[in-house]
Amino acid sequence: MNEHGKVPSHQETVALDAGQMMQLSSAIAQEIPRVGVVSHIQQMMSRAGRREMRNVLRLLVEPKDEVAVTDEKALLDWHVGWPRFWRAFGLKYDHESLILPEYRTGFGWSIVTPCLSEWPTSRLLHEVCGRIFSTWQFCKDGQLDKIISAQEPVGVHVVLVRDGIEADHIHQAKSATMIETAKIPAITIRQRQVIEARYFFETNQHLDISNATICAGSRYADGGVPGAFWDDDEFCVSSVLPGGAYDSWRVRETVSLPAQA
Repeated sequence: MNEHGKVPSHQETVALDAGQMMQLSSAIAQEIPRVGVVSHIQQMMSRAGRREMRNVLRLLVEPKDEVAVTDEKALLDWHVGWPRFWRAFGLKYDHESLILPEYRTGFGWSIVTPCLSEWPTSRLLHEVCGRIFSTWQFCKDGQLDKIISAQEPVGVHVVLVRDGIEADHIHQAKSATMIETAKIPAITIRQRQVIEARYFFETNQHLDISNATICAGSRYADGGVPGAFWDDDEFCVSSVLPGGAYDSWRVRETVSLPAQA
């Protein structure tokens, strides 16, 4: 194996001689449990069962050439899980009609965010995040729902973000003002809530456990910038100053479809 635990594609394949076959058969026999469910054993002894075992055993002695799973393929595998996720919260939408933004290296997660009018920010926090883990919020629901996310469409939409537990390292210590001046598209608080819930849904783990995502795509009514992170067993939605910049404050860049002319 190489340093990544993969099997190199250039290994030599040879035919096993009688002695090697006997040793391999003996090793397999020693590892087979001595008790089992009768129906399972019968299935293994059937023609289909033997064929399945043959395919599995063949991979042990004749591994397939290493085929790297592209990051884009990983993105597609992640993306197809959104309907299952949203069904768990009672949301139905036309997933097939969503157009996935063009893939960019490193942007391995899609975020499907529901319609703003039906799923305001406070509802996402309480009925999605709050259903599966504890939450804390800086302000009241009414203030959350007045957050403006100029970069976010009002209907069901999809963006891409980097698939990192912590927010983007390349956007470390950049204030929301700096991000806006540089015209870097940034995650909104609604999108950040959704990706927190989806990540937990899939892994039982959380994002931003050492740093905070500054949701530079959103603004409170008073101009503050929503922040999000995991702390003290709670998903926290806070507020930071637009000009604030610290090493632990990071931004998650997004990729979206080009704006319609």
